[in-house]
Amino acid sequence: MIAVGGYRVGNITTRAYDDAGTLLWSRDHGATVWAVAADRDSNVYTGGALTGGVTTRKYDAAGNLLWSASHGATVNAITVDGAGNVYTGGSRNGAITTRKYDAAGNLLWSRDHGAAVDGIAVDDAGNVYTVGTGVSSVMLRKYDSAGNQTLTIDFLVRGRAVRLAANGDIYIAGDRSMVPHTHRRYSAAGAMLWSADARNTMYAAVLDSAGDFFVGGEPYNGLSIWKYSAANVYKTALAGSAVNGLAADLSGNLLAVGASGSLIKFNGSGVQQWTKAHGDILNAVAWAPSPAVTAVPPFSLGFGLAALVGYSSHIVAPFFFGFGLAAPVSSEETPPDLAGRPVSRIYRAYLTGQGSGLFEVPLRALECVRRLGASTWLSVFCPTYVAALESAIAARLGGELLVYTGERLRDGTERMGLFLRATLADFEHERDPRRGGFRLIARVITPSYTARTRTLTGVTNLIDDAGRIEVVCSVDPLLRPNDIAIAGTISFLVGSIRYRIEPETASMTVLERADG
Repeated sequence: MIAVGGYRVGNITTRAYDDAGTLLWSRDHGATVWAVAADRDSNVYTGGALTGGVTTRKYDAAGNLLWSASHGATVNAITVDGAGNVYTGGSRNGAITTRKYDAAGNLLWSRDHGAAVDGIAVDDAGNVYTVGTGVSSVMLRKYDSAGNQTLTIDFLVRGRAVRLAANGDIYIAGDRSMVPHTHRRYSAAGAMLWSADARNTMYAAVLDSAGDFFVGGEPYNGLSIWKYSAANVYKTALAGSAVNGLAADLSGNLLAVGASGSLIKFNGSGVQQWTKAHGDILNAVAWAPSPAVTAVPPFSLGFGLAALVGYSSHIVAPFFFGFGLAAPVSSEETPPDLAGRPVSRIYRAYLTGQGSGLFEVPLRALECVRRLGASTWLSVFCPTYVAALESAIAARLGGELLVYTGERLRDGTERMGLFLRATLADFEHERDPRRGGFRLIARVITPSYTARTRTLTGVTNLIDDAGRIEVVCSVDPLLRPNDIAIAGTISFLVGSIRYRIEPETASMTVLERADG
């Protein structure tokens, strides 16, 4: 899904598209929308001019209004973290330029930049970064999750956009100063690493998964989008009118909006794929790939406490998860062996069966039981209902449902391998209005393999039921029925494995073969 916001056209300020550019829904803020963001559940957030006492709105995946709030003045920037907290930055009202709301729209704290805030970002730890008009030489302010200011960056120039790299580096784009700088890269501590000049004001910036940095703004010599490598090596520029917003997906595709009044999609080589007209100036765009359920395997302490870890996000620009044609960022024949490593596993689901390539579906949770000599079924739960997604799933019945798992590296890349392969047999629409979404039902295809020995980690429960061992532990995608499992001083032949993977936790239950 893609969300855009801009000037009011026919009582429309916000539109949502799928990745192919098909319009899903449109809504009206009542005045110009200056900023959009979205979360992993496909909720869309808009910020804009004050109208009817409202500057900030939250919509669900179907475009239903969930809540609204008022900044008191125009909201210029908006983002959301992995827990659903919403951050807005805007014009100064009552000495307030930055606000933090919880997922239900309750105000948690507010702070003052000293002048208008034009760009905002949040990192995985909940630190908030704001840029705007320089005040007493301060262009950027960093706050911790409680709203305490922890860092400032001085530069007498207006910052328009801020983005964060996986290693904590800070990228800023904005106005051109007396010394030619329109975009800069700083270390996490605030030391400037490099700067570059696009010769005109830059309104937009985005980092892709490869660490490439894009800036967009007022044209210079007909060029309005510039791309740089992490080392500040200029790569390419795209022609066009003024660019106000940029977004990138994990595959290196780019979305741009601006004065042309159109949403334009480019591939990783800068070739235009399609364009969608809004009718007037667009100011912001948000886009994300399909969801990866990320869960840390449970571990036990001496008194048996299990750790529950929620969703983690590596994209700090406004984003949300949608669905569309895609492929695993990287894939191997089998998942990487992460046993004993303190990393968060990632799970992604794909469908085959129609057209070319894989179709990635949103993934909220999965359940599966793998048995020896018996039917094995896989259930994958999608978090949202969209009519286009229902059609895509229905068209792929009889195709394969593929679940990949692996890890996300610090540079944003992913190491993934095939975990479960199944034939898609059916799907059900969850009719609970609070949840919605789908349950995909598939029959697991058992590959041929050579039995191996695997040591179980993160054991939280081990019982001997009438001479038959049962172990609850961390998920090991490399363990299969008929393997030898080792749990402490005990070893046994695996008969069945039950997986339960959710955003908060992931575990598997391993049962000894009855004849083992």
